[in-house]
Amino acid sequence: LILIGDTNRSEHLETYQRIDIALDPFPFSGGITTLEALSMAVPVITMNGDRWVSRVSTSVIRSIGLEDCIAHSEEDYIKKAVQMARNNEKLSILQRNMRAIIQSSPICNAARFTKGLEALYQTAWHNWCAH
Repeated sequence: LILIGDTNRSEHLETYQRIDIALDPFPFSGGITTLEALSMAVPVITMNGDRWVSRVSTSVIRSIGLEDCIAHSEEDYIKKAVQMARNNEKLSILQRNMRAIIQSSPICNAARFTKGLEALYQTAWHNWCAH
């Protein structure tokens, strides 16, 4: 465990170069921290929770197609973390390809997001007009 004091943004992001696997906290999962880790090519192990604040990372990780990184119990969380730490080949492949995985995912698909948001606005407008 290494504790790091105050850092600027650049120093903060550089610390990800020293991390092999990020362990998402629970019962309150990361949000920006999970996205930062993934964008810095650090796989994240998360545990799906029973409320929104404990499912944020699950949503992010599921949207990039890394279901193997989502645990469904504390025992499963530990098992997945240990398995990934022991599988250097899989870890290396994930780290090398993480940015491409994210860039080809719905997270980085602005057109798809906008189209979905417009559909929600249209549905809300039609519902409002109907009342």
